Amino acid sequence: MYMISELGVSYSIDSIEDPDASDNDTLTLYIGQDDDERSVVLNCSQNEPSSQINRVWECSRASNPMALNNSELHIIVTSYMRGEFVNFRLSKDELLRPAEKEGNLKSWRVTKDISAQGLGNLRVELELTSHDGDEPEDPRSPILREIDTHIAVEQAAIFASESDQGGLAEAAISNITQHYINLGNLLNRRHKQTKDMNDLRQAIFSMQTALETLEDSDIDPASVGFLPKTLSKLGSMVEQVHQTTQNASDLDDVVETYQKAVELTPESDPLLPARLNDLSSALQRRFDITRDTDDIEGAITNLRKAIGCTPDGNGNLPILLSNLGSALRRQHTCTKEVHLLDEAIIAQQRSIDLGSTQHDEHRYWFSNLGRYYQLRFELNGAPQDLQQSIVFKRKAVDSIARPTDDQASKDLSEALQALAYAFWQSFQQRNNLEDLQESIAAQQRSIKTSPTDSPHLALRRRNLVVYIKRRYHLTKSKAHLQEAITAQQDEVSNLADDDPTLPDRLNELGTWLMHLGDLEQAVSSQRRALKISPKNPEILSALAQALRLQFNHTGGGMEIIDEAIAIQREAIALTETEGPDMGSRIRLLTQCLNSKLSTGAAHLKETAAEAVSTARRSLQLTIASNIPERAIAFDALGKSLQYRFEGTGERQDLDEAIQAHSQAVDLSSGDTGVDLLIFEMNSSIALQRLFKVTGELNVVDKAVVMGRKAVAAADTIGEEARISQSLGALANALQARYERSGELSDINEAIEVHKRCIKQTPPTNRNLPSCLSNLSGALQTRAERTGRLEDIDEALECIEQAIDLTPELNYASRSTYYLARGTALQARFRNLGELEDIVSSVADLQSSVELLSKASANTPSNKHPTGLSVRLNNLGISLRLHFQHTGNLPDIQESISAHQKSVELTPEEYAEYSGRVSNLGSAFVCRYERTHDLYDIQEAVTWHERAVEKTIPGHPQLPHRLQNLATSLRLLGERSGDISDLDRAVQKGKQAIELTPIDHPLLPTILSNHGNALQRRFRLSKDPQDIEAAISTRRRALSILEDNESAAPRLIPCLNNLGSSLIQSFKMDEEANTHHLEEAISFMKIALSLTPKEDTESMLTQQNNIANAYLAQYRHTKDLADAREASLYLYEITCSPVGIPGTRLRAAQTLARLSKAFSKDVCMNAYKTCIELMTVVGGMEQTIQSRHKMLASISDISLEAAAAAIGFSLPRKAMEWLEQGRCLVWNQLNSLRTPIDALKVAHPELAERLVRVSSELEKMGSRTIEIDNPAELDGQIHMQNDALAQTYLAEEWMEILADVRGTDGFEDFLKPPPVSQTFDRIPMSGIVVVINVHQSRCDALVVKGGSAEPQHIALPNLSYQMIEEWRAKLHGGLVSAGVRSRGDNGGIANGDAAEELKSDGTRAARPRQKRRPIETTQSILEQVLKDLWVSIVSPIVQTLSLKPSKDGKAPQRIWWCPTGPLSFLPLHAAGIYGGSEGASILDYAASSYIPMVSVLAERAIDAVGEQSASGVLLLSKHNFPGLSVIPGAKAEARAIEQHLQSKKIRALRLGEDDRPATVEAAIASMEQYSCVHFACHATQNTTHPLKSGFYLHDGRLELSRIIRANLRSTHVQVAFLSACQTSAGDEKLSEEAVHLAAGMLAAGYRGVVGTMWSIQDKYASEIAESFYQDLLERSGGAEIHGEHAGYSLHHAIVGIRRKLLDVEDSLLAWVPYVHFGV
Repeated sequence: MYMISELGVSYSIDSIEDPDASDNDTLTLYIGQDDDERSVVLNCSQNEPSSQINRVWECSRASNPMALNNSELHIIVTSYMRGEFVNFRLSKDELLRPAEKEGNLKSWRVTKDISAQGLGNLRVELELTSHDGDEPEDPRSPILREIDTHIAVEQAAIFASESDQGGLAEAAISNITQHYINLGNLLNRRHKQTKDMNDLRQAIFSMQTALETLEDSDIDPASVGFLPKTLSKLGSMVEQVHQTTQNASDLDDVVETYQKAVELTPESDPLLPARLNDLSSALQRRFDITRDTDDIEGAITNLRKAIGCTPDGNGNLPILLSNLGSALRRQHTCTKEVHLLDEAIIAQQRSIDLGSTQHDEHRYWFSNLGRYYQLRFELNGAPQDLQQSIVFKRKAVDSIARPTDDQASKDLSEALQALAYAFWQSFQQRNNLEDLQESIAAQQRSIKTSPTDSPHLALRRRNLVVYIKRRYHLTKSKAHLQEAITAQQDEVSNLADDDPTLPDRLNELGTWLMHLGDLEQAVSSQRRALKISPKNPEILSALAQALRLQFNHTGGGMEIIDEAIAIQREAIALTETEGPDMGSRIRLLTQCLNSKLSTGAAHLKETAAEAVSTARRSLQLTIASNIPERAIAFDALGKSLQYRFEGTGERQDLDEAIQAHSQAVDLSSGDTGVDLLIFEMNSSIALQRLFKVTGELNVVDKAVVMGRKAVAAADTIGEEARISQSLGALANALQARYERSGELSDINEAIEVHKRCIKQTPPTNRNLPSCLSNLSGALQTRAERTGRLEDIDEALECIEQAIDLTPELNYASRSTYYLARGTALQARFRNLGELEDIVSSVADLQSSVELLSKASANTPSNKHPTGLSVRLNNLGISLRLHFQHTGNLPDIQESISAHQKSVELTPEEYAEYSGRVSNLGSAFVCRYERTHDLYDIQEAVTWHERAVEKTIPGHPQLPHRLQNLATSLRLLGERSGDISDLDRAVQKGKQAIELTPIDHPLLPTILSNHGNALQRRFRLSKDPQDIEAAISTRRRALSILEDNESAAPRLIPCLNNLGSSLIQSFKMDEEANTHHLEEAISFMKIALSLTPKEDTESMLTQQNNIANAYLAQYRHTKDLADAREASLYLYEITCSPVGIPGTRLRAAQTLARLSKAFSKDVCMNAYKTCIELMTVVGGMEQTIQSRHKMLASISDISLEAAAAAIGFSLPRKAMEWLEQGRCLVWNQLNSLRTPIDALKVAHPELAERLVRVSSELEKMGSRTIEIDNPAELDGQIHMQNDALAQTYLAEEWMEILADVRGTDGFEDFLKPPPVSQTFDRIPMSGIVVVINVHQSRCDALVVKGGSAEPQHIALPNLSYQMIEEWRAKLHGGLVSAGVRSRGDNGGIANGDAAEELKSDGTRAARPRQKRRPIETTQSILEQVLKDLWVSIVSPIVQTLSLKPSKDGKAPQRIWWCPTGPLSFLPLHAAGIYGGSEGASILDYAASSYIPMVSVLAERAIDAVGEQSASGVLLLSKHNFPGLSVIPGAKAEARAIEQHLQSKKIRALRLGEDDRPATVEAAIASMEQYSCVHFACHATQNTTHPLKSGFYLHDGRLELSRIIRANLRSTHVQVAFLSACQTSAGDEKLSEEAVHLAAGMLAAGYRGVVGTMWSIQDKYASEIAESFYQDLLERSGGAEIHGEHAGYSLHHAIVGIRRKLLDVEDSLLAWVPYVHFGV
C-alpha cells in the first residue's frame, strides 16, 4: 500500500478582478479512488502583495496520511471564489512511475501540470509514501483502516464532549456539532467502501444529530457558516438512500434538505450556484417519477438563478449550463414546445464552448447537444438539424474512443447507439446506402462495448437486426443475408423465455432461415415461437410452411406434412374471415396439401379434392391487383388439379391444370425470380403428364421448352434445390420425348441431366430416391436401345441406393419386415419357460405382448391373434404380484388392463375363461385395498361371481374361487354397510370350506378369511355367535399351521386375524373378556416378529393391528403407558416412506389425537404428516370426481389440525395447515397450469416434459367414470386404459417434479410457499379473516399485509353445532321459499312472465313447489344474520377496533375465509336488521371471500402483469330450452352495455338473435375481454365440478372449457355471475370450494361476483349497473381493474339496501350477492 503524505496546488492567474478576494481564496481538492472520495481544503501559504500573480496553496498530511489502492486517482480542484478549475485523472502508471524509475523509493513526488479553465497553468503536487509490510495483519483494506481510525477519533471526541454533564457553551456546541459532521462524512466514506446501508444510515443520523444539536441550542442557524454545507451533504446522503430504496418519501426529503441549504446560503456566497444546482437535480429526478410540472419548472428556475449569479470565468458555469439544457429537454417532453429545444441547444453549446475539453463531463455535453438537435429534427424535419445531430454525436464517440474504465465503456456504447440511430434517420430521409452502412457499423460497436448486463442490449440488438435486414433488401447479397440471420440468432439467444417479443423474433428468424435454406433450424425456431404463443395464426402459418419445405427437401415421413396441414388449418381457424390474410393462408394450405399429394395421389382422393377446393377459394379471396399472389394461387391450383387427375383420371382436371399453370407463367412474364422458375417447371411437368395421355409430340416439345427455361432461370438464381428440381423436370421431359421420337440425343441428354440433378441434390433431400429411380429408369431405357450392360449395372446400383434411402416410405416392405421380426420374437418368448423372478417376468411378458401386437398390425381380420390372451393373463398376474410386493400403483393398473383384454379375447366356452375372469376379479380386489374405490369392489364381485358360475362342479379350483367371491362380498359389505352382502360372504365361505379337502394347503387361509366375514358381520349384527364363530374358525386355522415350519407366510395373516377377532370380543364385553385383549396383543406381536422386514406392506399391517389393540386397552384402562405404546406403533406407520397412503393418514390422525394429551411435538408432527398425506390420498392418478369422493371423508382434517395448533398457541402453523389442507383439487389444477418461465430458461427439456404431462394429466383428471353399458367389456377396457394412462402420467409428473427439485435453484419448485411469503403478498388495503370451525373449538385468525404472525381471536361463544344449525335452518328456509335458482316463470307460458314477475319477483331455474311466505324466509334470514353478527362478526370487529363509516364509504376491506359449515353462511351481511339498534358489517367494511389466503396473494400478484385484454363481455340467455324464462336477463345486459358505452368502455354483448351467445363465441370473446358478465342460467355439478357451467345459446359453457382457455395469461379482471347460486358449493366438501365462483378464480379472474341463492330480476339490473358505475369510477380510465370490484359490489349493495330500508324482501334482494377474490 501507499499513502499521500503531502499535497499542494499552485497556479498563475491571468487576470484578477478582485485581488483581495484572491488572497482570501481557498482551494478544495476532491480526491476519488473507486467509490472512495475525500476532500482536502488548502489555504494560501503566504500573504504576498496583491500584484503578485502567483499563488501557492498547500496542506501537510504527514500526521494524517491518505491510504490509496492500486487504481487510478480522480482529482477535481475547485475554488471557493471561482468554482471548478480542473477535472482530471491520474492513472496507476502515472502514480507509481516515479518510484519505479528511481528505484522503489519509500517516498516520491508526483506532479501534474494542467490548463485550468479561465486561468493559466495549474500544478498539482502529491507526495506519496510506501508503507509495505509495516501494518499488522488486518483483513481490512488500507483505506478502510484509515477511515476506521478517523471514526474512532471522532467518536471519542463526541463521547468526551457528551460526558460533560454541565451545560455546553456556544463554542462547545459548535465543537461537538463539527465532530458529528465529521463522523457523518467518515461513515459516508465507509459506506462507499463497504456498500453497507447501515453505514449510510448512521452517517445520516450523525448529520441529523449535528443539526438537532444546533436546533436545540440558542445559536441562530443563520450565524452558523457550515450549516448550509452540512445540509447539502445530508441531502446527498439521503439521495444515496433513495437510489437504493426508490422510496418516493426519501426523494421528498432530499428536495426539502437541499431547499433548506439554499435558503440558508447568502446570495453573495460563491457556493450558492452549486446548491441551487443540487436542488434542481433533485427536482428533475422527482419530475421523472411524478411528472409534476411544478418540479421541472422549479428546477429550471433554480438553474437560471444559479447561472445568473455565476461569473463567466467560473469553472462551474459549463456544468450549470449543461444541466439547464437537460432540464429544458425534460420540460419539452411535457409541452412539445420547440422553443425549449432551441434554448436547450443554446445552453448546451455555450457549455461546450466554456468547458475544458479535458473535463470528465465533456463527452456527455456532446451527446446531449446531438440529442437536442435530433429532437428538433423530429419536430420540424429540418435536414440541417439531423446533420448537426450526427456531428455532435460523432464528437461524443470520438471523445471516448478509447475507454479506460467501465463507465467510459458504458458511455461509449450509448454514444454509438445514438450515433447509429442518427445515421438510420439520415438513411430513411436520403435513402443513402452509406448512411445505412455507418448506422450498422456504429450499432455493432455499440453492442460490442455494451456491458453484458445492460438493460439496453435487447433494443440495440433489435435495431441492428432492422438495419441489417434493410441492407439485405437493398443489396440482395447472400453475405448480407447470412449477416441478417446471424444478427437475429444473436438477438434471440439473448432474449429471456418470458420476453413478450420472443415469439415474433423466433418466427421472424425462422422465416429468414427458410430464405437461407436451413429448414431444420427454421422449424426449430418456429416451434419455439409457437410454444410460447400457441394461438398466433402468423406463427402457425410460418411453421406449417417450414414443415412443408422440410418435407419437400429432406424426405421426412408423412407425419411431417400431416402436421403442417393441421397447423395451417389451425392458422386459418384463427384468422379473421374477411381479413386480408385469409386468401394467402388458404393458398398456403393448398400448397401443404399438394406436398402431401406429391407422395402419390391415387390413395388420397379426399386430400386432392380439398386441395382443389382450397385453391379455388384462395383465388377468389386474392384481389386482381395483387398479381404476384394471384400467380402463386394459379400455380397451386394447377398442381392440385393435376394431383386430382392422378387419382380420378378426369381429363378435364388435367386440361384445367395446364391452363392454370399457363396463367401463372403469363402473370409473371416480367419477373426473373424464383416464382417464375417454379411456374415454368410445374408447367413442364403438367405438359409431360398430358403427353402421356395424348402422345402428341407438340405437347412434349412444349414441356421440353418450359423445362429448359426453368433450368436457365435456376442457373441464374444459383439455388441448388431449384437447380435440382428443374433439372429433374427437364430430364423427364427429354426422356418422354425420346420415347415418342426415338431420337438418341434426347435420351443421352436426359441421362446427363439426371446425373447432374443427382449431383445437385443433397443426400438428405426427400427427392433423392426419386431422382435415383428416374436415372435408373433412363439407364434401363437406353440399355434397351443400345444393349449397354454398364447401364444395367448402374441402374441396379441406383435402385439399391433408393431402397436403402427409403425404408420408411416403402410401407409394404416395412410392414413385411415388422411382421416377420415379430413372429420370431414371439416364438423366442414362448420358449423361455418359467421366469426366475417377478421383475424379469413382467419385462418379458410386456415385450411379448408388444411384439405380438406389431405382428398382427396388418391382419385386420384377425384383430386379436392366438396367444395374446394367455400372455395378457400371465402378464396381469405378474404385475399384480409385483404390486403386492412394492405397492407401485401403475403395476395394478396395468394388471387390470391386461386381464380385461385377456378376458375379452377368451371365448366364454373355453375352459380357461373362468380362471381368467377370477384373476381379473382378484386384481380389482387388490386395487380396492389400495384405493377404496367402490367401483373396484363392485367389479370384483361381478367377476368373481362369473368365475364361480363358469366353473364346473367338482373343479379343484372351485373352493378357491368361492373364497375369492366371499372375500369380495365381505369387502363390499364393509364398504356399503349392507348386511346382506356379508350374509352372502359367510355363505360362500362356508361352501368353500365344505368343498376343500382337510389336507389342502389352502384350507387354513380359507378358514381365516371366513373368520373375516363372520367378524365383519358381527360389527353390524352385534350377534355374539358371529364373533365366537370367527374366533373358533380362526383358532382352527391356526392349529393347522402351528406345527408346519414352512407355513410362516400363511401363519402371519392367521395370527393377525385371530388377534383382530379377539379384540372385537373384548370390545363386546370389556370386563369379561380382558384376557382376549392380552391374547390378541401376544398373537399380533408374534405375527410382527415373523414378518420379513423387506415386506414393508405386511409390516405396516402388523404394526397397525398392534396399535389398535393398545388403543383399545388405553380406552379401557386410561393408562397413558398404553397410549404411548400405541403411539410408538402408530409413529412407525406414520413415518414409513411406503405403505397405503390412506392407512398412513388414518394412523397419523389417530396418533395426533392420542398424543395431544402427552406430547405437543408428536401431536404437531402427526398432524403435519396428515396434511402431507391428504394430497397423496387425493392424488392426481385419480379423476377429479374420485378425488372429491375421497376427500369428502378427510377434508376436515386440516380444520382439526388447525384447531390443535391454535390450542398450542401456534396460529402461524394453523394458518399454514389451513392453506395446505384445503382446496386440494383446485391447487392441483393450479400446479398443472403454473407458469414455468424460469424453468424453461434453465432446463428447457424438463420444462417441455412438465408442460406436456401437466396438460395431459389435467385432461385425464377431468374425465368422468361412466360406462353407458356396464355389461360391455369394451367400455370397461377403455375406462381402464384411461385409468392406466392417468396413473402413468401422475407417476411421470412426480418423477419430473423430483428431477426439477433436484436441480440447483429449483429445490422448492411448486411447493407451497411459506405463509410468511403469502402474508407479504396480501394487499395492504385490508385484512384477511380466516375462521376455523371445528367440533373442538372455533377461532378467527386475522392477517394483514406484511404480517409476521396471524392475530388470534378466540370465539368462545361459538360452536360447530351452532353453525350447522344455522346453516340447516337457512337452507331449509331458502328451499321452502324456492329461491335456490334464477328465473321466474317456472312452468308457465312465456307470455305470462311479466305478470308472474310482479307477484313473485325472483328468478327460478325450474318449476317450483308451493313456497312458504317470503316474509317467513326473511325472518329466518334475519335471525341467522343476527346470530352471525353476535357470535362471530361483532367480536372480530370489536377486537380489531374497526370504526363504522360516517360518509357511506367502507373504511376497511375484509376478506373472509370461512371453513366448515360457515362456508355456506352470509358473513358479508352479518348484522342486526329491522330495529332501531341495528348494526351490520356493511357499516364497517367492504366484504369479500377467498377460498384460501394464497388465492388472494396470487391474484394480487397478477396485477403486476400488463392486461392483454380490456373491456367487458356481456353474455345473456333468457330462454334456454327446458329451463324457466329469465325475463330480466336481456334487459340487464343491454342496460350495462349502454352504460359502458356511455363511458367509452369497450363492450361486446352476445345474446340477441343476430349475435347469439354460443359456447365457442363466448370462449373466444372471453380471451379478448378482461371482464365477463353472465346473465343466464347456471348449473353447479358437485359430482363433476368442472362440468359446472352457464347455459348459452347452443349448450352449456363448462368450467373446464373456461379453465383450458388459460385466461390468467391475459390478466383477466372481473367475472360477474348474475345467475343462480353460483357460490353455493357442496355441503359435503366445504373445504374444497366446489362452486362456480371459485372455479372462475381458478380460471384466472382476479375477482368474481357470485350469488348464494336466486336473485330477483327487478333488482338485478339495478345492482349490476350500480356495480359497474362505481367500478369504472374507481378504475379511473379505459381499463377496469379487478382490485376495486369488492368495493364496487359493496357500493351497489349499500345503495339497494338504503333504497329498500331493510323491510319486506330487502334482505333476500341483496344478501345473495358475494364477491370472491382480490
